[in-house]
Amino acid sequence: MRPIAFGCTRFSRIVGTHWRTGWLAMLAMLALGSAPGAIAAEQKFKDWTVACNPLEGKGAGEVCQMSQAVVDKKEGKAALVMIISREPKRKQPVLEIIVPLGVLLPPGLTVRIDGSKASMRVPFMVCANGCSAVGPLSDDVANRFKRGQTLQISFRGGQRAEITREVFLSGFTAAYAAISQKR
Repeated sequence: MRPIAFGCTRFSRIVGTHWRTGWLAMLAMLALGSAPGAIAAEQKFKDWTVACNPLEGKGAGEVCQMSQAVVDKKEGKAALVMIISREPKRKQPVLEIIVPLGVLLPPGLTVRIDGSKASMRVPFMVCANGCSAVGPLSDDVANRFKRGQTLQISFRGGQRAEITREVFLSGFTAAYAAISQKR
């Protein structure tokens, strides 16, 4: 099996062929300080994958994340990764959407549910192996995701052309419940 990546060989080497586990474990260990060598056990909820990693320190709990990757079928590369994380000390989960490098940063990205006109803007925070848009996920927005079928996530490419990717919400409710109860 060929690794899915953002077209970056370094990213491919870091996460290998089991890129979801590697990506989630790498995020948890680096960004949230989990114990080195901890391996996430994955659960599948239709279109979503849930993984939890222990945090460093006795009684620190664990960080749980649900994720979905959108693959560009023409290129065989990840076109977008959406991650929702919960950790014990935060009241709200964190929404992170990662897109390939080369996007226009100031407008951030826009999230719509089932093609509605109402949208949520999420600012880009950092670009490394991809560009991450990060923000809190309120209960209201999570509940709207639970009732929806598809998210349309739009951002601007380097040539200012709008790029829209779809994230399917099948299994969202069960995956969200799984990360919520493991807090």
